[in-house]
Amino acid sequence: MSNFLWGGSLEKRKIHWVKWADICRPENCRGLGVIDPNLQNRALLEKWVWKFANDKDDLWQQIIRCKYGYSVDCLLPVESVPRRMSLLWNGVIKSFFKDDVVGNLLRNNFIIQVGDGKSISFWSDLWLGDTPLKSRFPRIYALSGNKVGKISEFGKKDESGWVWNLQLRRQPFDWETAQWEELLALMQNGKYSASSLGKFFSNPSEGAYEWPMLVWRGLAPPRVEFFFWLAIQSRIPVKVELVKTGVFAINDLSCPLCGNLSESVSHLLFACDISWLIWSKFAAFWGLSLVFPENPNSFFQAWVGARPNALKDSVWHFISLVIIWTIWLMRNEIVFEQKKVDVSQLFFVTNSRLAFLFKAKYPDSSISYEDIFTDPTLADRLKFMDKRRASSVSWSPPPSGALKMNVDGVVARHGKTSGVGGLLRNCEGKVLMSFSGQVGQVPPLLAEILAIKFGLEFYLNSVWRNEDRLIVESDSSCAVEWISFPNRCPGIYSALVKEISTLSRSGSVLFQHTPRVCNIDADCLAKRGIG
Repeated sequence: MSNFLWGGSLEKRKIHWVKWADICRPENCRGLGVIDPNLQNRALLEKWVWKFANDKDDLWQQIIRCKYGYSVDCLLPVESVPRRMSLLWNGVIKSFFKDDVVGNLLRNNFIIQVGDGKSISFWSDLWLGDTPLKSRFPRIYALSGNKVGKISEFGKKDESGWVWNLQLRRQPFDWETAQWEELLALMQNGKYSASSLGKFFSNPSEGAYEWPMLVWRGLAPPRVEFFFWLAIQSRIPVKVELVKTGVFAINDLSCPLCGNLSESVSHLLFACDISWLIWSKFAAFWGLSLVFPENPNSFFQAWVGARPNALKDSVWHFISLVIIWTIWLMRNEIVFEQKKVDVSQLFFVTNSRLAFLFKAKYPDSSISYEDIFTDPTLADRLKFMDKRRASSVSWSPPPSGALKMNVDGVVARHGKTSGVGGLLRNCEGKVLMSFSGQVGQVPPLLAEILAIKFGLEFYLNSVWRNEDRLIVESDSSCAVEWISFPNRCPGIYSALVKEISTLSRSGSVLFQHTPRVCNIDADCLAKRGIG
């Protein structure tokens, strides 16, 4: 367990950040849902007790009965252990009768199914309730004329069903009547059930938050979700926690990002000026203001609660995973590679990772990477396409008398250069002309707007300018919306959008949004422009 989970070894002591008991908790109780091997071994041992009561004709059971003196009618092994008992059977007996939580749960859930009642002892076997009847009703057992009889000897079947016939040596006294009446009522109303010893045991929920909703959503790679799980419980190796575990070689406890206060989990992920700025920037997309949390657990619960109506696949639930993972990677680069803090780069990388992660999870969505990068709230209004439906969606030719220009802008993964591309086609789908080229280091949305501008200029300088009307398609809904409604465009792009509007007045031009799957040809040209 130590080697598997923490890389521990006999030669070198490793730091165990999470207790084994916590790892074995169910996922909704802050655990990982790992089955405790000790409990699993107990359940496997007790399966032999279940087989002992059921496999009556098997050779192994006959050998056990003969070797240890069990009677033919004995359904369960007795607690007494002979001096010379095999290690395997000794382990089975001791596990079953062990006086602990697991042993009690096993015995209480080991219920005998009655059947015809010819092999089950009425008083001694566990068949009605969770204790033998002789222990539950000692006075009635003492009065019984048949203390070793089977269930079939205490009644018979007639036309109305099973009728009990329990014979006593004398009438019960007044102080014994209560037990007698309780036994009769139990036999009339009792229900017989069988329970498997393979039953899973789990810790009580203890009123825990619904952690599967908070952590285990499948929105990110397993290592990211696992780190998120550690962060919520403040179990990540920041400087303050490392000193607590006995690592005394750390001389500087200050936060690597801001350098002001000691690096605790809460400070690094939230209270640090730089980290808090990233959280606030994303919250501002939805018009929300944040307050400082008490601890990671309370913060992430509040993050989910800030938008309780957000769909389970909403981009809002990606953000918390992406931010803490990006902050942690940046922190490690500063500590181990002596890199410098760059707030703008940190936000750019976080936003890019959010867009890539969302598109990786939902590759058939109609929203583009650039749209998510520019405004993550657009993904909240997204309607996901069925894969079968998406496969049938393709580029459609323009109507007769019109031409269609598909354009696209892309940014290289390293972010140092961008490309634009586009192609003009007629109503028969024939390519009339195409273009591609570099536009330098620009944001994704600016690359989309520049692609529209270059495509429009390309058309206006062509021989087809006065022959047909033009439809310009882009997979960036933001760019199309701003060009169609310039008053909605932010100030940083307003001059460029107005220039495009002026150019479009030179001819009959219509701008419209198209799904990314319909804009593949333009996307390929834009990537070719990067080089």
